[in-house]
Order: sequence, then structure tokens, then C-alpha cells
Amino acid sequence: MEQVVDAPCPTCADGEGLRLRTHIDEIPYFGEHTQVTLLCLACGWRQTDLIPAEAQTPTGWELNLTVRRHLTARVVRSTACTVRIPELDLEVSPGASSTGYVSNVEGVLQRFVDVLDIVERDVVAHRDLPEERA
Repeated sequence: MEQVVDAPCPTCADGEGLRLRTHIDEIPYFGEHTQVTLLCLACGWRQTDLIPAEAQTPTGWELNLTVRRHLTARVVRSTACTVRIPELDLEVSPGASSTGYVSNVEGVLQRFVDVLDIVERDVVAHRDLPEERA
């Protein structure tokens, strides 16, 4: 279901293009969840969360990747979840811009690669700028 939201986008302040999408799905081993996504049609900003139908106690899961098929293991991340890859010193913590998603281990690794690509482009773009003088 999609609804128009009568509020400006928190990123671009466009007051016309903010949409709220909801989708209810049964996720194997996790139960029924509602995926809620706010999306700005003007700038592409997106905020997603997964809300369980029934209250659940916080849990922690650890997966040691020992065979290639572990890359296909399902990952369900809510906005309150922390994802850590200690071997690579990588972590995603809950925060204001945190998003929820359903993916697999390979997809989680790709998300880290995508963020590192953005950081690298930003560093390269700002490397040749003159320093600001105080």
C-alpha cells in the first residue's frame, strides 16, 4: 500500500514527493513483519524499517563463514540492530539514518562495499580542494 505523506522530505525539503509504503510479509524463521518505507520521489531519499507483528525479545546471532554457501544465509536487520564484521573492523550501528532490510550475507557485504565506495569518492573529490584557512 502507498500513501502520500503531508510532510516535507527531511533531505531535500520537497513537500510534494514523500510517499509511505507498507508491505506485510511472512519471513521464514522470523514470522510476520511489516516493512515500512518512506521514500522521496524528488531526491530518492529512503528510510526503511521492519516491524515484527509480535513483540520479540532482542536477540543476537553470530555466523562464522566457513563455506561459500554461508554467503546465502538470510539476514533480517531492523533499525535497532548492530551488524559487525570484526575480521574487517566494520560495524553498522543503530542511529537516525539506520535502515532495516532483508538480505543475505553477501548482500550485507555488498552494502559495506557500497558505503566504502562512497567514502572513497568523497575523499578523492575533496583531496585536491584548497584547505580552509582559519
